[in-house]
Amino acid sequence: MKTLNLLPSLFTTISISAQSSHYNIQNGYVAKGCDVVSYFDNKAEKGDKKYTAEHESANFIFTSKENLNKFNSDPESYVPQYGGYCAYAIGKTVTR
Repeated sequence: MKTLNLLPSLFTTISISAQSSHYNIQNGYVAKGCDVVSYFDNKAEKGDKKYTAEHESANFIFTSKENLNKFNSDPESYVPQYGGYCAYAIGKTVTR
C-alpha cells in the first residue's frame, strides 16, 4: 500500500522538473540577442529592443513587430532546442 502512495508524488516531481526551463542567456537575451524567428529564414539578425517578449522567464528580442507577433502566436515553435546550448556540450555534461 505504501508503494501506491509514492507513485503520485513521483509523477508530480517528474512533471514539475520537466516544466522548468533554462536558456543560454548572453547580452541579456536568448540567442545572444538575435531574433530567433529570423533563423527560420536562414538569417541571424540582431534584434531591436523595441520588440521584446518574455517566455519561461527568459527574454527574447526581435527585428520587427511581425517576428514578435509570430513568436507570440506559437513560442514553442521558435525557442532554441536544448535551451540554446550546443548539443555536443549537453552530451558531454550528461555523460560525466
